[in-house]
Amino acid sequence: RGLLEGYEYDDEVVGAVVEELFSGDETGRLYRHQSEMIEAVDRDSNANILTVPTAAGKTEAFLLPVLNDCLQEDREGTKAIVVYPMKTLAVDQLNRLLRYLHVINRSKDHSDRITVGIWDGDTARTVGDRDREIESGSYVRGLECPQTGQKLTIGEDGAVEAEGRRYPWVQVTRDRVQERADI
Repeated sequence: RGLLEGYEYDDEVVGAVVEELFSGDETGRLYRHQSEMIEAVDRDSNANILTVPTAAGKTEAFLLPVLNDCLQEDREGTKAIVVYPMKTLAVDQLNRLLRYLHVINRSKDHSDRITVGIWDGDTARTVGDRDREIESGSYVRGLECPQTGQKLTIGEDGAVEAEGRRYPWVQVTRDRVQERADI
């Protein structure tokens, strides 16, 4: 698969891109600006700026290096922080990230999965029924099941779920984000 040839990308990242971005078409190609940004990050991960119009694929330009780094880094703790200017954009982008992570994580042992957290002013401290807590069974602010598109809810143990499918690698309370989020 020549999609990310020359960048030493993990096969799981390439597979997720082929499945999610190109609907299984292994001949799919990234846009030139995406490839150039990935190359720039590969050379120097400290400071890179990409300016292209809306819906031109900026997400993949930064997300693929982040996912690859998460798979290749053998250390605990947060590996990337992604900041969005609006909650609606953050939710939209997180749902995209969940679809990529589902593909990557579905064959991994629980301890090897990439975890993702969401934190903003509305993020509850923990699961419960007091102030600053999210009640078990509540919808998790627009997040969707990466397999079915159904709304995700919070379980009693803090894992998100939909229709019997559980995603313990998605962290939606402050306590869980602080304990175990890679991204």
